[in-house]
Amino acid sequence: MMSLLVVKESCERIADISFSQEQYTDSHRNLTRVANHRKLAQLEIAAGGSALGSGLGGSGTGSGTGGGCGPALRWQLLLLLLLCNCIDLTVSNKISSVGAFEPDFVIPLENVTIAQGRDATFTCVVNNLGGHRVSGDGSSAPAKVAWIKADAKAILAIHEHVITNNDRLSVQHNDYNTWTLNIRSVKMEDAGKYMCQVNTDPMKMQTATLEVVIPPDIINEETSGDMMVPEGGSAKLVCRARGHPKPKITWRREDGREIIARNGSHQKTKAQSVEGEMLTLSKITRSEMGAYMCIASNGVPPTVSKRMKLQVHFHPLVQVPNQLVGAPVLTDVTLICNVEASPKAINYWQRENGEMIIAGDRYALTEKENNMYAIEMILHIKRLQTSDFGGYKCISKNSIGDTEGTIRLYEMERPGKKILRDDDLNEVSKNEVVQKDTRSEDGSRNQNGRLYKDRAPDQHPASGSDPLLVRGTMRLIGTFLLALLVLLAAMARAGPTLSCRTKGGGQKKAKKTSLNGQQDKDEVKDGQAEKWRKCWERSTRSWRRAELAESAEPRPLHPFSCP
Repeated sequence: MMSLLVVKESCERIADISFSQEQYTDSHRNLTRVANHRKLAQLEIAAGGSALGSGLGGSGTGSGTGGGCGPALRWQLLLLLLLCNCIDLTVSNKISSVGAFEPDFVIPLENVTIAQGRDATFTCVVNNLGGHRVSGDGSSAPAKVAWIKADAKAILAIHEHVITNNDRLSVQHNDYNTWTLNIRSVKMEDAGKYMCQVNTDPMKMQTATLEVVIPPDIINEETSGDMMVPEGGSAKLVCRARGHPKPKITWRREDGREIIARNGSHQKTKAQSVEGEMLTLSKITRSEMGAYMCIASNGVPPTVSKRMKLQVHFHPLVQVPNQLVGAPVLTDVTLICNVEASPKAINYWQRENGEMIIAGDRYALTEKENNMYAIEMILHIKRLQTSDFGGYKCISKNSIGDTEGTIRLYEMERPGKKILRDDDLNEVSKNEVVQKDTRSEDGSRNQNGRLYKDRAPDQHPASGSDPLLVRGTMRLIGTFLLALLVLLAAMARAGPTLSCRTKGGGQKKAKKTSLNGQQDKDEVKDGQAEKWRKCWERSTRSWRRAELAESAEPRPLHPFSCP
């Protein structure tokens, strides 16, 4: 009876194992445990059957009743063994059905493009890998994921272990279905095809490409620098760069102007940019002077560039916008010359007599730079004087040659004013006092604070003349009369008689003196001196009256004379 119970428990254990096998077909560990339990149940049934047979055999020999039940029990045991074999077949079929779910890739392996020096990552996602087993050498093992460098045919890693001797590589697994290959500080030799492989039969795999890019870098050793050429000559500018992919070279002018390319003798084209490692310029003019930019790019940031300065040498050129400039005295004037020269020239101003002009209180010298080779020379003269009028030269000199421009400055009458000469400036406007000339309604005029009224032409012989001229004439007449008096006095001492005309026009005769007596000579001398003193007093009074009349209103003087 105990043996039957053992058989029954063994059969129930096999059934339970079959049921648990259906629930855990996805796990390799469960399959292994199922196989072990199945073998144990078969051994227990076999042991129980042996014990039951021996017990029944003993009873049959001991009593007749036991002998009659022996064949029936053997058939029952046979049926139990057949039932166990069926269960074993069912379990085997379940195990085979688990192996039918082969691994597959969920997403494709993506290509990676990375700049040199950065980190690259490949991700491989595989499903149904845990329950798949690979048999070999009479044994079976679970399937695994491997990373391979396809072009080099080198195994990098298997499952979670790195095989290659490269400390920049690492593998990560998230304990489910994702495997990641990391490459730190990517180098150019890391570029190529990478493979994610599962060791099934046949093998399954997917590949992706790692492209390593390098930003452009200009090779200074093979690139031109600043260049100097004569006007009309030719120049070749070269720019070379390295990088991956190969950089593209573009030429531009720094000031944004167009690049002039000449093909043949008369054909020329203009463009904002020119592509190519070499830029050829022929028959260069001064307008092409400046900075040129070599720009290298390959789609990988950053874009790099190099600046090259093209210097064109030529003889100085002076252009004068206004060669004849006029201005009144006591005003300011500006003289301008435009100079073009390369290399940089020395510029200065001169008078036509060769005298160099130095900056000071009345002269201001400035230069305004228009571009690399053109400047504007400016000479500013303050408070013009008569001596400032004449010729001026703007001179430019450089290492190739020199040239000059000429400007003539002339005196121009100020609108509504009379031109003042040096004599007038000394007398009237030495301190820059401008003569005032205003007229009232009654015809009188206010001149320098005095009121004058013009006479008719028949009343005043000098009507309409310049007051300054009248004053100068009167002083000249007074000086002449004084000199005449001195001359007459000297003649009176030398001669025996003198005469003096009085105001009324009468003439008195001097007494004749005797030459024999000394006393008569003294008396004659005293009488002559007294007469000349009285004549001088009359002349002085007449001059004072003339000055008073001139201060009131201009009129002619009364005639007077001394013999």
